[in-house]
Amino acid sequence: MVAVLLAPARVARVAYLEGSVSFQPSGDTTWTMAPVNYPMTTGDRLYADQGGRAELQLGRLTVRIAGTTDLTVSNLTDQFAQIGLAQGTLRVSVYELPPGDAVEIDTPYGVVQPLAAGEYRVDLPPDNVSMVAGAYRGTMQWVAGGIAQLVQGGQAIRVSGVSPLRGARAALPAPDAFDRWSANRDRDLEASVSARYVSGDIPGGADLEATGTSE
Repeated sequence: MVAVLLAPARVARVAYLEGSVSFQPSGDTTWTMAPVNYPMTTGDRLYADQGGRAELQLGRLTVRIAGTTDLTVSNLTDQFAQIGLAQGTLRVSVYELPPGDAVEIDTPYGVVQPLAAGEYRVDLPPDNVSMVAGAYRGTMQWVAGGIAQLVQGGQAIRVSGVSPLRGARAALPAPDAFDRWSANRDRDLEASVSARYVSGDIPGGADLEATGTSE
């Protein structure tokens, strides 16, 4: 009997690009311009230059990055999404988190785990002096070195230091242009008529509205 390995049904679809955004396939050392609609999988990497933005749709969640952000799809299965953030600013909108599913953002300053539907942001400046992770809505957890700290909606945590890392409560950053853009993108997805008929697990369902109408 020959064993057949099935690839996960979920991919990270490149749904939106703005400015200069580069793409590096898993196992490759060359960079090319990122293509819209490309289905990213485990090991693929994106880098948004200054002023660039990108959006990845992963079914029940969306990941967006701002300029000077280096992101890797570290692991992606039907129930687990692991995103690596080397530097920059990332926002995750979790629309639904079914039992057994998990989302993880890996950084040099520990792991950020959204625990419920909500909106989350992680800031990791290029100087790598500290990281700020906040929950605009929902609940998340910061984990590092055997320590876990909950962060509720409307709160943030600042992490700094090395061996050991130190986490302290911080003020949630005021929304900026990147946050407003992300919120507008979420509103467009939520208002999608196609979403009533197409499962959120199917990438690109909302884009159907730009291709015609139905009677």
